[in-house]
Amino acid sequence: MTRQGGFRRVPRALARGRGGAVPGVDEAAAVSAWLGRYRGHTHTAYKRESSRFLDFVCSSGIAGGLVGATPAVFEEYARTRPSEDVARYGLQVLRSLYATLCERGVIKVNPVPVVKGSSRAKPSVHDKHFTQAELVTIGGVIDALAHEPGGHRRSYSTRRWIFWLLAYTGAQREEIAASSRRPALTMGNLHCFRQVEHATATCCWVLDVRDSAGLLRRIRLGDALVAELVRYRQSLMLNWHPRPDDETPLIVGNGWRPMGAQGIYTNVQAMFAAVASHLQGQGLESRLVARLEEATPYWLTRSFYALDRSGDNREERHTSKEMTHAVLD
Repeated sequence: MTRQGGFRRVPRALARGRGGAVPGVDEAAAVSAWLGRYRGHTHTAYKRESSRFLDFVCSSGIAGGLVGATPAVFEEYARTRPSEDVARYGLQVLRSLYATLCERGVIKVNPVPVVKGSSRAKPSVHDKHFTQAELVTIGGVIDALAHEPGGHRRSYSTRRWIFWLLAYTGAQREEIAASSRRPALTMGNLHCFRQVEHATATCCWVLDVRDSAGLLRRIRLGDALVAELVRYRQSLMLNWHPRPDDETPLIVGNGWRPMGAQGIYTNVQAMFAAVASHLQGQGLESRLVARLEEATPYWLTRSFYALDRSGDNREERHTSKEMTHAVLD
């Protein structure tokens, strides 16, 4: 048997495993097609997991390679993994792979057992947010992933911006996403105002958004988020601060179009998965890894309010009656 892209080209004689494979179908091409759906760190993590499973199959002497694996093989493989969470993650990756093998006619039935939920108790609604330390850890991993070989910096810059925008403002993703019901937010929706407090005028940035009822809300950006804004704009090769007529989408999606709510959700979930995989591979932050597996974008929104109540939030959000528009030079 020869290897192609790290996987074996399976002869017809071995192409009929437990799943009832169709003879003459190239297993390596099917695996390549599956991996081609992913990019950056996700691609690297999925290839590593599938290659690890293939090594297990080869060392176990299972005939037929990938297509010869039965449900019992996957259960045995799961028992070799260092923890329940790692095993669940591996089986989820492999089930995705074998779903593609089914689609391409390599096998007829997906032999990977459906991954059951963890025996861990799911977090209560009061725990569905991140601490300040967890946010910093996640942000640091996003930076590390952006500099890995194969890491797409533009993609990670966008994800980092979404991450801190939700966490530092408490905005709902629907409020900052493009929608057919209201105009898409642009960088021009960010305004610089002079705020008068105790006879002292200071300049601050605010973001105008509309809630689900269509009511205008003005969200103040703290210094840390302004720094993230500058960083994101630099990644887009733009001037540091936006002007009122700036039509650049607040979150740039494919084709420089505004990103919708589903795009934000997909990017945040992909970011959580990549961060969890990175930490898991380093043997770090097992508790945070478990929480990332449960997390959704709403956790970031809740993080703002949870940190605000605990006094651990560095940002401020309010609408001032004493704000006057500042002229940008």
